[in-house]
Amino acid sequence: MISAEIDTELPNLSNFDIDKYHADTEIAYNSYSVVEKGYFKRQNRQYPWTRRSLYQNGKQLLDVSQFIELLPIFDIAKFWIINPTIISIYQPEQGNYDFKFHFDGDRPFGYRLCYGLDISKVFVEFSKLKEEFREYSYNGKKIEDRMVEEQLYRLVPKRSNTIFKMDGVIYPHRVPLNASTGRLVFIVTGIPKNIEHAYLQTIYESDGD
Repeated sequence: MISAEIDTELPNLSNFDIDKYHADTEIAYNSYSVVEKGYFKRQNRQYPWTRRSLYQNGKQLLDVSQFIELLPIFDIAKFWIINPTIISIYQPEQGNYDFKFHFDGDRPFGYRLCYGLDISKVFVEFSKLKEEFREYSYNGKKIEDRMVEEQLYRLVPKRSNTIFKMDGVIYPHRVPLNASTGRLVFIVTGIPKNIEHAYLQTIYESDGD
């Protein structure tokens, strides 16, 4: 399996104040984050998401206890993953920005807990690394279009608030940034527990186009 959409209801974040969350965590986050600088160095453009690293290998990095709406998110992550790494990323309304193929450190496994997706548009696309570039799935180098096969695997969400399972070690992904509204995603990575899921949809290698 490359990816799947899980048939599980997400916690309600309708009262979550995303602007306050970002404002209250900005100083602490910027004191140690190098992700945005690294992305600019590799891609020569600004990182298009507002990002916060919340947990690293099970260790809490930012104190967000005041945002009690997030606690069920962390409970899900800890139930599914051993010592999870949890990152939140937020994209406001934006169009015509291709994030390019990449890995998020979810090798070989991870989840995406997503809020505010457009169920009429592709949220994530995958392609298979060519044989001669397979080492790029482990060394963090920039992945160029010439390094992947032409065949694409696309996920259009069934639900606006939904969960994706990412399980493609040699399948980098890209996120077409064509959102008509803001969307919030929690990236959860680490060693998976033996959890059986029901799926809304799945993607296997035979499903490409």
